[in-house]
Amino acid sequence: MTPFRLLVFLFLFSAGKIFAQDSAYSADRAFADHLLKNQLHRDAALQLGNMNDRYTLSPAQHDSLEFQLGESLERTGRKDAAARAFHAVSPGSVFFTRAVCSNALVQLQQENYAELESVFNNVSAGDSALAGIRSYGLLAAALLQDDTAQFRKLVQDNSSAGILYREENGEFKRLMEQEQRLRSIKKKSPFVAGALSAIVPGLGKVYAGKPRHGLAAFTPVAVLGVQAFEAYRKGGIKDARFIGYASLFSVFYLGNIYGSALTVRVQRRETINDVHYVVQADLSFALQRLRR
Repeated sequence: MTPFRLLVFLFLFSAGKIFAQDSAYSADRAFADHLLKNQLHRDAALQLGNMNDRYTLSPAQHDSLEFQLGESLERTGRKDAAARAFHAVSPGSVFFTRAVCSNALVQLQQENYAELESVFNNVSAGDSALAGIRSYGLLAAALLQDDTAQFRKLVQDNSSAGILYREENGEFKRLMEQEQRLRSIKKKSPFVAGALSAIVPGLGKVYAGKPRHGLAAFTPVAVLGVQAFEAYRKGGIKDARFIGYASLFSVFYLGNIYGSALTVRVQRRETINDVHYVVQADLSFALQRLRR
């Protein structure tokens, strides 16, 4: 066989092989699209995963496949695998914005807040399409990790001029309000609450932000204290009435101290949970809106 004929043979062989692969890929792709259209996401995830392993894909094909694989895995509850698929979509892809938002939603739903922060940190600060949600997401991730210092640093140091830094932006204002709530409750100490209630019964609960509870704690301690003093004044230290009232006074007094310290802990946990709920809801809405 002459070199020319050999060259022609190799060319035709390669072209045929490429054509055969393209035909097989097109058939598999059509089947995957059929599964997706009929919401057979478990089967679609298996088909798309097999295609990823079977074919040499162009960047556009790879990104499209990974994004749809991520969506199918997410809908079948395989959140970690879905996050990996979304992460595999390249920044230059038309699917990148939706992949970032989908990945962030997966991490948010699983309360993987450190991973949520990484999702936004992996987005280039110069990406104009994602600049706003990147800034917003990093601020939200800081609050969800109860890191008010990092939140303030991001507000001060972030060089992005995204929409979040306009004063009229409602989402940014709500983040600032939640940060103030979080910072305020973190400053309150169970020890201080207990010490205040040791000095004035119920005062620790007022300090914790529960004035009515403070009054309710003060009243029985004060009444029992007065009764114990009257019994002591009339009958002395061995008087049965004094012993009874003094014992009850001690129980209520110590309970008031412990209750005040516990109130700060409970109030802190309730406030943190409420802040997390508000931040999660707002961020989830923003991500859902952007990935449509």
